[in-house]
Amino acid sequence: MNNSLSTIFGSAIVVLVGWIAVLLWDKFKTVNKRVDKRRTIEGCDGIHSVVEEKLSSMNGKMDILLQNKVAQSQSLRKLTPYGEKLLKFTGIKKIFDEVMDDTFELIKKSKPKNYFQIEVKTDKLMQRLKDESSTNDRLKKIAENANVPIDLLLFIGSVYISSKYINDHSKLLVSSKSK
Repeated sequence: MNNSLSTIFGSAIVVLVGWIAVLLWDKFKTVNKRVDKRRTIEGCDGIHSVVEEKLSSMNGKMDILLQNKVAQSQSLRKLTPYGEKLLKFTGIKKIFDEVMDDTFELIKKSKPKNYFQIEVKTDKLMQRLKDESSTNDRLKKIAENANVPIDLLLFIGSVYISSKYINDHSKLLVSSKSK
């Protein structure tokens, strides 16, 4: 008698759990259909592209804000105390010191006529470091450890190297202007 009662009771529990599973599955399918229906409501399809466009336009503005945090925005850019701190304590200065002589040569070959041309040339040369396998991995690691974008580190390097170049070669610029 005990065995038959426990068998009947066990079977009833299995049937009850099965019904609950079927009801839950049906409810899940209904909710899923509603979500799909809301996705296709007129006008919602374009929202994704609008949001994506707005976010990408904000990205450029954020880059400018970050650059202003690490360097003064005037001509003859100089690093701010925060930019100096990132340069010294992240280890990025070592990479920039390694490429400085080559960068100086490339700047000199471009025959800049003013400070702005030096800064623009240095910006372009720093962006090339992302493409070089010898520096790219190191840049990524430093950026990750400092929790800053690689482009911001390269901007710091550009300001650092162009300032050094201007300090070391200011006589060349003055003499080329007088010719």
